[in-house]
Amino acid sequence: MVSWNVARCSVRFLLVVCAVAGAAGASEPDADLWDPSFFVNGPGQGVSAVAVDSRGDILVGGYFDTVDDLLVNNIARWDGTRWHAMRDGLPGSVNAVVVDDVGNVFVGGSFEDAGGHRDADNIAMWNGTSWSAIGGTGSGLPGPVFALGFDAAGDLVAGGSFL
Repeated sequence: MVSWNVARCSVRFLLVVCAVAGAAGASEPDADLWDPSFFVNGPGQGVSAVAVDSRGDILVGGYFDTVDDLLVNNIARWDGTRWHAMRDGLPGSVNAVVVDDVGNVFVGGSFEDAGGHRDADNIAMWNGTSWSAIGGTGSGLPGPVFALGFDAAGDLVAGGSFL
């Protein structure tokens, strides 16, 4: 079951995405859930993934360079007050973001060498301070990742074009 605080943050962000994308027919947001500072400082284009971490911070991924004049390179974190870069970001689009039980952030998309790791193509992990490859050796995944999730055992599962 999702707690109210997490659901409230997610709903607020989804309303922002609709407003940024210029969604026709969008209704007025509930005043109790709307945070105008989030909209003003948000990414202006290309958000395709949203997750909420254990602190309640909102992680957004997509295809954008800056947020609130801060260079973020396709992924950023909103702490309720301001945006934060996640180091140098990622060198390509982010399509999926999930957070595990200990707070590690997993991202999938269409990128190479996340954080300078040649084994982090199309999938990578953020531990709160740096990017890393997932698993042992190799080159990440052979094609873009479009979906990430965890199975019942807690294992990361990725969906994408891997032919």
